Amino acid sequence: MEASLEAPQRDAPLLVSIAQFCRRNGIAESTFGRRAVNDGKFVARLRDGARITPETLARVSEFLVRALEPGGRLLGIHSCGNDPGMEIVRRVWPDENPFQTTRHDILRAVFRYDMHTLPTEVSESIGTSTKFAAWNAAVYVAQIDDERLAKVIGERKYLDATRDVLQEHGGLWFLDESYVVSRKRD
Repeated sequence: MEASLEAPQRDAPLLVSIAQFCRRNGIAESTFGRRAVNDGKFVARLRDGARITPETLARVSEFLVRALEPGGRLLGIHSCGNDPGMEIVRRVWPDENPFQTTRHDILRAVFRYDMHTLPTEVSESIGTSTKFAAWNAAVYVAQIDDERLAKVIGERKYLDATRDVLQEHGGLWFLDESYVVSRKRD
């Protein structure tokens, strides 16, 4: 099964970056798609909710890096897992591994994104809205598809897993990694 990343309907930053690139360079989004991935309908498909594979994301990133002007920089940030959010997902789908793509030799910095709650919301009795918010954040970051979600929503296991992880960690956070690609000034 091929992994996919960055569901664009959920990942507005990718679409925003593409739109900004197109405006700055005076090209249509269809031209961007043809030049980046040889698909003139690429951006339209993303806007309609298509998912992007790691290979395609790499091709888009490569295109953007090659287009950098002298002294230009590209900042990439993506989730890397190994956090309570992923722990929730793995308690429901033990073999889930959405973060298969790493940046290898690129400078690595790890950031922590915290879901803020009141201390009383992560106590012995966690409110339903807090559990749903944590669950939604965890499956969003892990990019779990709707078909798989529909299969577990009728059960209580996903809420139990969410509650347990929130209590064990005193909250929820996600680890992201970033990298900067710079082009030398000529």
